[in-house]
Formats: sequence, C-alpha cells, structure tokens
Amino acid sequence: MRGTWHFLRNIGSPRLVIFADGKRFDAHAPMVSVSNGPFVGAAYTLAPEARIDDGLLDVVVFRGYSVARVLAHLALLAGGRRLPPPPGAELVQARSVEIALPHRRRQLPVHADSDVVGVTPTHFEVLPAALRVIVGVPGPGDVCPWEPG
Repeated sequence: MRGTWHFLRNIGSPRLVIFADGKRFDAHAPMVSVSNGPFVGAAYTLAPEARIDDGLLDVVVFRGYSVARVLAHLALLAGGRRLPPPPGAELVQARSVEIALPHRRRQLPVHADSDVVGVTPTHFEVLPAALRVIVGVPGPGDVCPWEPG
C-alpha cells in the first residue's frame, strides 16, 4: 500500500506527446487510455463508444486531471457502468497511436488489462482481421470446437 500511495502521489500529470495517425497532441495527463473496445480491465468503460470492429482505437486523454480525479472517475465506472468520458477529457480516434514523454524523463508504465506490459515510449495500432473469433451456437449435428467431444 505504501508503494502504491507513493507512486500515485508522485506521478502527477506528466507532460506527454501523443501521435494519433501522425497528428501530434501535447498534454499534461496522469492517464491516457487506448481502447479497441468499451471495456478495460475489470469492466471499466473508459471508452464506452469504442467498437472492436470499426478499425479504430479510441484514445481518452485525461488532460489536466489530477490522479484523485481520475480515480474518482474510475470508481464511478466500476462494474461496467457506461458513462461518457468526464468533462475536459479529450477523445481521439485513430488507427495508430504513439505515446512518449518529451525530453529524457523517467519512463511511465504501460498497462494492458491491468498488467504492466512495458514502459513509455509505446506504440499501438489496429491490425484488421488479426483475431479469429468463434461466435454463435453450433447448429444441430455440428461439431462444437470449445467443448470436449
């Protein structure tokens, strides 16, 4: 708990450089969410209008927010409540997103579904049709690939 509290107190609102499809955005933000679907982690709807099949990433930049304000917004979203991004947060859609820190400052952690997967600078992009998904109920006599035969 002490380590988490120390991290939250010291993260502040770092200066970030965000490139969305090559367009540059400068922001002071404690958090940037890059989503391919509406739900992030344990059913937090950070980008409630995001669609997994539209070929775009929804980027929510919590510009000018404090860590406490972001945490309060996350508390409101807990359990899958669908609320729009909070007032002042910036929403951008893009196929390719890069997030970096200007100058050589400390790196920031990058999370994917609650797991740390790297640090800044980082890059995200949509890869159309890269995921195979089984949907629907098998018809009568069809083999059901997700149940043991």
